[in-house]
Amino acid sequence: MKIVSPKTFIVSLLLGILVLYKVLSIDGFTDILWIILMGYWTIRGMEVAFSQESAVLIFAAGYAVWIALYISKHKKKAVETGSWETGKLNADNERAWKLSDLCHNVIYFIAAVFLIFYFIFGDPMIYINNYRLRTALVKEW
Repeated sequence: MKIVSPKTFIVSLLLGILVLYKVLSIDGFTDILWIILMGYWTIRGMEVAFSQESAVLIFAAGYAVWIALYISKHKKKAVETGSWETGKLNADNERAWKLSDLCHNVIYFIAAVFLIFYFIFGDPMIYINNYRLRTALVKEW
């Protein structure tokens, strides 16, 4: 997945951030219209920037919006009931949370490294196909 248009990619990322902000702070019907319009522009920008691979990015952005809304809804409910930041963990649960956090950070780091390699080197199938082509040409001679 190569970036075809970097400027469009940057603009669509900024629009995506603005959509997330608007989703988290909806004030009325006009905000919903802005979210729909900016969301459409974000999706179109991602399609132009990445061509066909943008479907995965659209799914990831939708998941991010959903998880942000889900967390904010439960946080708001916990703040209203007064149970936010009042719970105490025992030693076993605290160790489990720290281990879970460590595992998540390792997974995020590995994903970031793969993403960086992908943006630097491109699709690995290109190198595999080139190798197969070279070996096929050498065997013919």
